[in-house]
Amino acid sequence: MSNGRRAAFAVEAGLLALLIGSLSGRIAFDRGAWLWQPAELSADIAVADAAFDAKDLAKASVLYAESIARNPEDSRSQVRLAFTLHRNSWNESALHLLNQALGRDPAMIDALLLRARVLRDDGESDAAVADYQRALSMQPDNAEALYYLGTTYQASREMTLAAESYLAAIAADPELTRPPFEDLPFGIQARVQLGRAYRQLATAQLAAGNREDGAELVELAIEELREAVREIRRAELAASAETEAELVSALRQQIGLLRRTGDPNSGAVLAALEEIVKVDPTDTGAWVDAGMVRYRNARTRAELELAVRAFQRAVETDPLDLDAQTALKEARDTLALPEEQLIEALR
Repeated sequence: MSNGRRAAFAVEAGLLALLIGSLSGRIAFDRGAWLWQPAELSADIAVADAAFDAKDLAKASVLYAESIARNPEDSRSQVRLAFTLHRNSWNESALHLLNQALGRDPAMIDALLLRARVLRDDGESDAAVADYQRALSMQPDNAEALYYLGTTYQASREMTLAAESYLAAIAADPELTRPPFEDLPFGIQARVQLGRAYRQLATAQLAAGNREDGAELVELAIEELREAVREIRRAELAASAETEAELVSALRQQIGLLRRTGDPNSGAVLAALEEIVKVDPTDTGAWVDAGMVRYRNARTRAELELAVRAFQRAVETDPLDLDAQTALKEARDTLALPEEQLIEALR
């Protein structure tokens, strides 16, 4: 988070605390002064919802708090106010509101899902799982519940259950609908987390000496992350950098495995490097490495020219990279040799 965003967040949080604190006092000590008129309340809720949808949570919080003061059984306003409190890490107050709402309506899905997130953040994983499962008993295809259930299992290192939940979340969100206050649809988030889960499992298998299983899990991770990147790009979503970085990291993990156990200049290594530069064309190191693999495998002028192009791209991305400059000069010098000497050099 930038300094500017931190400052803005701090100001909003401080304002929200002041306003909510003021309203809490009015609710606690001056309830009799509130005259609840249904028509006025309806208008206030509409304004509150508009502010909430516009992500003006400070304004929405005050209006929802006023609604609750007028009508203490306004469960919907309690859930939305709890959401804003949770966003500011005021979990105890959020939990109090959610418990009240669920006390009146135990089947209120929004309240159940939010309470589960609050409980998970407070380290109450078992209670969070129970709420997610309760929500899923009523809505088996709720992608939000499935995704966050997966993250809860993953945090507890129950990786098989996490993977099952992510797969179910992906299946439950075929249209990749973007929820409010989320950067990505739950189906894509689940795919990214599934890739991460496979990588965690791969690391454990490799540490135990199970190279074949570890390599297979790395490949599964790459497939999920690759598809997540495609989905993000197809939907033209802005939040792609983190997923792309995760895919690049998985590809580098695969390259490391290939180099430790086989030919460091193999076609599989080159394919992984070229996928990296497609995902991130500014990755100077990957351009250099791809160029070196091509250079060492070159047997014709055309193949050598491909190596030179890779080194040129590396220099373009970082003109000060000495490895790229040196490799480009060497490849160009080789390419400039007379044909007979070139054929000899490429043997």
